[in-house]
Amino acid sequence: LFFADMPTLLKTLTSERWRLVEHLKRDGPLSINAVAQQLGRNYKNVHGDVKRLMDIGLIERLEDGRIRVPFSSIIAELKMAA
Repeated sequence: LFFADMPTLLKTLTSERWRLVEHLKRDGPLSINAVAQQLGRNYKNVHGDVKRLMDIGLIERLEDGRIRVPFSSIIAELKMAA
């Protein structure tokens, strides 16, 4: 993944989206409905977050419709402007 700047990163990987990613990695694969229930969140909001996270490649959908995180770790590199 590449983000042009820190504000873009933080807008894309909100705290709720990161919580979703961590939950899926720990307890997935799961259905969107199961994730919403387990996290105590609205289905529609989780569905939107899942779509965005799928668009950028952080989660994937399996053939049976469940979603999962296909990575064991995520490493971030932040470069400071000169």
